Amino acid sequence: MVISEATYQAFIKGEIDGLYRESFASLMAYAARQLTDYQAMMAEDCVQEAIVKAYRERDNFHSLFQFKAFLFTCFHNSCVSILRKDKSMNRYLQEQETTEDSIMATMVEQEVIDILFMRTGLLTDTGNDKA
Repeated sequence: MVISEATYQAFIKGEIDGLYRESFASLMAYAARQLTDYQAMMAEDCVQEAIVKAYRERDNFHSLFQFKAFLFTCFHNSCVSILRKDKSMNRYLQEQETTEDSIMATMVEQEVIDILFMRTGLLTDTGNDKA
């Protein structure tokens, strides 16, 4: 990620336009390598979040290198967060599918048992036990 000293100094003074111009394409390219096509739509949010975090901390930077490391780390962490959330969501959806399959199997099993009981006369079609 290329950020000039002049852009860094302007950012420290509160100007963010130059930083967006110089770092946006580089950060988006990084996101494209880390995130799936589906997740890439959130990459711009990661850029904005990283820049906002850096903006809040701008008084604590003592060098361009420190600033770039902080900005990149924030951006990287945002991408990782997206990956984790997506993985967690996929795991949840798989569990839901398994649960739905299990419920369907249980329902079919119960219907078979009910039919067997009705045929043997142990269960009436209204669901009341004769025994």
